[in-house]
Amino acid sequence: MQKKNKVMLAAAIGMVAVIIGSTAVRCSIAHTVEENAQNEAQAPVESIVQDAGGADAAETASATDTSEEMAKMLQGNVWQAEGAPEKTIEFRDRSFVESDGSSVKLTVFDVKEAGEGNGQKHLDIDFMREGDPYTTPASIIVEERDGALTVASDAFAVESRYVQGKPAGTAPTRASSTARRASSPRPSAPGAQRTPPPPPPPPSTARCTWTCAAGA
Repeated sequence: MQKKNKVMLAAAIGMVAVIIGSTAVRCSIAHTVEENAQNEAQAPVESIVQDAGGADAAETASATDTSEEMAKMLQGNVWQAEGAPEKTIEFRDRSFVESDGSSVKLTVFDVKEAGEGNGQKHLDIDFMREGDPYTTPASIIVEERDGALTVASDAFAVESRYVQGKPAGTAPTRASSTARRASSPRPSAPGAQRTPPPPPPPPSTARCTWTCAAGA
């Protein structure tokens, strides 16, 4: 009887060991599966973050290029009101000066964003005129109309739109130069024969005839 009890006790101990071992294996497998799931979930998130960062960097670089291109375009041209060339605007670094022919107005601005689309380029700005206590948002828009550039903005004080003009002292056009050359006398070519002037009229014989008749 005692021997039988020992056998049963040993079997029970073995059963407990098997249960504990299988439980440990299941826990290890579950932990491994959980770690793999977390790693797999983390990888797409990191990829999305990297892609978003690359897209933001590309967009920022594009906006910077557009801003610099527009700055060169605005500062490198003469701008005047259509039909009123005495009204002008001159762009400088983060500012522009408008004139109506008798007075000038200065406006300063900061560029917030730049972009382009639908045949237009734009600068989103915060501007401040002389005497303003705060800045105001607006956009400067450049586009081409009838073969000439135009610039428009709610920030302008004299005119809402200006067109691309010609700088002072612009060389005359080819048509006007051709017309002027056509109206000028052309010098004779070397060696060309000249038409001789007509001979003088013969001397009058009326006096001689009267004198001879009187002497006779």
